[in-house]
Amino acid sequence: MKFIVLGVGSVGGYLISKLALAGNTVEAIVSKRSNKRLIEVEGIEYFQKDKRYVIKVPCYVYEDLMEIDTDYLILATKTREALQILGDLKERHFNFNYIVTVQNGIESHFKASQMFGEDHLILSIREGLYAFNLHKIRNVSDGNVENVVTSLTATRESMQQFAELLNSSGIPATVSFGAMTVLYEKLVINSVINPLASILKVKNGYLIKMLHTATVLGLINEALEVLSYEGISLSLSQVLEDLKSVIKATSENKCSMLQDLEKKKKTEIDYINGYLLRLAKMQGIEIPLHQMIYELITRMEEIYGAH
Repeated sequence: MKFIVLGVGSVGGYLISKLALAGNTVEAIVSKRSNKRLIEVEGIEYFQKDKRYVIKVPCYVYEDLMEIDTDYLILATKTREALQILGDLKERHFNFNYIVTVQNGIESHFKASQMFGEDHLILSIREGLYAFNLHKIRNVSDGNVENVVTSLTATRESMQQFAELLNSSGIPATVSFGAMTVLYEKLVINSVINPLASILKVKNGYLIKMLHTATVLGLINEALEVLSYEGISLSLSQVLEDLKSVIKATSENKCSMLQDLEKKKKTEIDYINGYLLRLAKMQGIEIPLHQMIYELITRMEEIYGAH
């Protein structure tokens, strides 16, 4: 089976490593020539518990590509870049059976679904992945977490087939046929973990102390109110339980938003809490806690010099 992974961050590097180690044909696509040279020379280093793996795969620069041919094209960039790439894909001579989106935000999944229909799959990564260099990825999950394969448009058979491929490659995955619930619950969980851990500059595990605070409960309840207007019904008790599970499973992880700030990169706050704020504005309701969190993170981007 052939996989091409577009984007070599923590998630992309993890997927490349696991898929290649399982014997699949894997290629990587990056945005910079310097990244291409680094990966070609040093490979991708993947760390899990006390084991270290060095994986070398063919690597290409996106703007240089004339055509590709693969079974699965996995779009593992940030949401901002994913939206740009999706708009460009139709104009390029890319041949793939399925496109897979993995972003934290919602919009890229919706856009890919509209563009590619039954050929679009969604992979919701739940593992704690930390990229402490472009080509060095550590998995700090405790082993009690399953990633979720779902889709807004693909057949059940396609979802199940992809999940089986992931499991056979050592990537724990289960299938959910309720894509909207999966996506929006992940959005709510990310709207709590990412900004709070970033503001406090702590690993995810610290947030277990805050589960029943007014801040966490308020953020969840505001998000659930917004989503109820969209016809999405999630219970506070279920979200809290799943939030607790994610925090425990990724307790040693530094969230992607904090990693971005430390690397002086723009965060995905616009596509997480910002997305909820845009929905709330359309609905004519206020979500002051999310507004405050959004403003704090955008100020932190300025302080850290994000670009």
